[in-house]
Amino acid sequence: MKIIDRHITGNFFYVFPSMVIGIVSMICIITYVIDVFVVERYIPSGVAFYHLLYYYLMNTVASFNILIPFLSFLSTALVVLRMSSRNEIIAVFSAGISYKRFTKIFFITAVFLMKVMLICESWIIPEVNKIRERLDYEYFGFGATSSGRNIHLKLSNGKIMYIRHFDKYSNKGTDVFIDDIVGTKLLSRLKANEIKWDKNKNVWIFYNWENREFGENSDKITKGDKIEVWDIDIIPNDLIFDNEFQTKLNMDELNEVCNRLKKHGVDNKLFKIEQVKRVVRPLMLILVMLIGVFFYSDKKRTSNKTSIAIGFILACTVIISSIVAEDIAMYTTRNVYLLFFIPLILFSILCFLIFRRKSLL
Repeated sequence: MKIIDRHITGNFFYVFPSMVIGIVSMICIITYVIDVFVVERYIPSGVAFYHLLYYYLMNTVASFNILIPFLSFLSTALVVLRMSSRNEIIAVFSAGISYKRFTKIFFITAVFLMKVMLICESWIIPEVNKIRERLDYEYFGFGATSSGRNIHLKLSNGKIMYIRHFDKYSNKGTDVFIDDIVGTKLLSRLKANEIKWDKNKNVWIFYNWENREFGENSDKITKGDKIEVWDIDIIPNDLIFDNEFQTKLNMDELNEVCNRLKKHGVDNKLFKIEQVKRVVRPLMLILVMLIGVFFYSDKKRTSNKTSIAIGFILACTVIISSIVAEDIAMYTTRNVYLLFFIPLILFSILCFLIFRRKSLL
């Protein structure tokens, strides 16, 4: 690592943590002021202070990950503008360092932050969201949806399963039917007043069950108080989803749920959007950092105000594009991957063209 590399990365990792601490602290204060009235209404008496501190720490981690792209852009802009005001950029280029070599330092830094953000998005934040949900439910008396009604699923053996009501905390369902249908003919129906998931055996237990096999002349009926049914290839997570369920799954769990839902014939658009978003947002971070370099690294002491404004607007547009793509994907039948990657590709081409132009100056 050359002196210029240490100088730029040192300045960046001095500015970036300072901005993170300042912005996130401000968000924590605002969040506390907004939530304090809700907390006073719902929180039970006698809750330890460290539980509250832990709760707000979880909110802080989630807020930090959302702000990483914007804070990375601001940090890059401040570092480059500071170098420009001190004539350091002119000195760098006068020393024979090419624009490509100068940009490479920021690109490597952006790739490092992209990997950090990808790890946060895929594994750390989902665990944080699980803890936040548990704290909401345990201490504040509210949280995400915990039950579902009128659930229909297609099993891998071709049978159709219906559950009138299912609660994810007790892993119990009521009024359950499993129909074996071929064409338009109902061959058999297994019904139970209640089912429960045995997490030790990974099997569904049916209580007060009845199995009816329909024949041409007569029906065969079998009854019992309790039976373990092993040919049901679903788990409790397949039966109920709240609006934020996908945010509580790490990348491996998310991929598994997507595959399972596709197999059971259930709409998995929310989970596809979450999959793509976790990949696209870290890639956007690289683009906004490069935009900060391209628009603010003028070879003169005072940067062009128009260039500064355009760079800021373009960076904000890149960040907002992923949010807009997510909203559009929720209400359209178009390919989710195209909606997210088309803006990414267009902005990448634009950055490449700007880089080529800057390199030739």
